[in-house]
Amino acid sequence: MKTKICLLFVMILVAVSCAKNDGLADGKAIVAWGDSLTFGVKGGESYPKELQRLTGIRVINKGVSGAKSNTIAAEMVKRSDLYQYPIIIWVGRNNFRDPEQVKADIALMISKLKHQHYLVLSILNKNTPDELKGGKSYAILAGLNNYLEETYGNHFIDVRSYLIGSYNTGSSSDLMSYDADVAPASLRIDDLHLNAKGYDLVAQKVYEKFDILTK
Repeated sequence: MKTKICLLFVMILVAVSCAKNDGLADGKAIVAWGDSLTFGVKGGESYPKELQRLTGIRVINKGVSGAKSNTIAAEMVKRSDLYQYPIIIWVGRNNFRDPEQVKADIALMISKLKHQHYLVLSILNKNTPDELKGGKSYAILAGLNNYLEETYGNHFIDVRSYLIGSYNTGSSSDLMSYDADVAPASLRIDDLHLNAKGYDLVAQKVYEKFDILTK
């Protein structure tokens, strides 16, 4: 009886340990922090999923739909067990109109790491008048993205511009998107969120800087 109880106790400890560490038994992983753009779309399509396929390394999707940068940063700070892993930060979409908060949250997340293996992705704008080229919110977002690029240099990836440049020249809606400086309609499922093809492009762009995450 005592043997069975001890065995059960050990099994519970193992289960709790795996849950806390997201099942990182092999010690290899990349953690993707973000909002709905990281979480992905119904059906399981996301850039972390595609990046995992490209790299062969587990990519833990920590995207939370609707989350602001401060919420994401607070969650990361609580997860000290994940500080050792390379991370990708794609935050600020839901509160970019408060750029100082976004800047502070990203800096906080990076400060908690035990290494320099991180990437920061640019924030996407919506296909809505205020966020298209010439709009007030567009200017705020552009200024924030410029700051992130200047601050994080080679650790920064301008996925927004990359997606815009990947438009279909034979599509009138994509041409309109290009002129408005927003991600192409052919890569979106709505005014903001990406489809499977769009997420594949994000993953490919991140993969180009894979060395920063692993070496």
